[in-house]
Amino acid sequence: MTFAEFSSAVRLAVFPEGEPENLVTHHKNWIVDALIDLQRKIKCLQEKHFDCFPMESTLRNCSATLFDAPRGFIQGLRTMSIADSCQRGLFEPLSQDEFECRMQDERLCGTPNIPSQDYLSGTYPELAYGNMYPNAAVDAACHPTNGIFSLINGQIWMLPHLNSTEIAVLEWDGIKREWDDADPVEFDREITKLVELFLEAESKRKEDCDREAFIAAITKYNAGVGDQIYQCNKERRLPERKPCFSNCGFPSMGCGASSTVAPTPFACY
Repeated sequence: MTFAEFSSAVRLAVFPEGEPENLVTHHKNWIVDALIDLQRKIKCLQEKHFDCFPMESTLRNCSATLFDAPRGFIQGLRTMSIADSCQRGLFEPLSQDEFECRMQDERLCGTPNIPSQDYLSGTYPELAYGNMYPNAAVDAACHPTNGIFSLINGQIWMLPHLNSTEIAVLEWDGIKREWDDADPVEFDREITKLVELFLEAESKRKEDCDREAFIAAITKYNAGVGDQIYQCNKERRLPERKPCFSNCGFPSMGCGASSTVAPTPFACY
């Protein structure tokens, strides 16, 4: 399900007879407000966010691709071929100093698949700080299977650069604050119902000026949030540690026995 489909389904559930066109934008914003509020309170919703970046939503600087990073904890970056999602490249995180050192090596060593700054200058319109708009003219001959990336001044920098036939997929944890209509979403019925209650409460408060209906809806919402917080904490709880008693290093028991029992090594795969 895309975010646009999710938003439409929630609005249809709250307003089965339809909604005025001039209020649709407000209702969409309140759905986003609900999701932000739920993520702040329920830690289980702060995990496994995926943002996709095609070439046209990125910039180029020398031989690297860069784009704005979300506010959160970066967990990984990979590329994926648009034509074949099984063709992927895994990117290793590096510090800013390490990344810039590798960029310098690529420039001095003249890797064939990574165009030089001079070549790019004749291909792109230039922006501030040496950034440029990318295009397919400098696509590499193949899809790289590995690369490096770093977080520099709030931006993700990746090397090798992104081709026009690929998308960059960034995995991160935290509070997602923006959704595009095409973004895939997965919310179970319990979370969807809470979003519906939040939208209903805001509508009753700001559009209908119905205080009693607002209090009824927001009370159900808060109770449901409390249930989800409890459930999240319960589901993420590790099993209780059980005591372990070992005879390793102690003489084995028996008549006249005095040997020491050696531990069994772990298996290797």
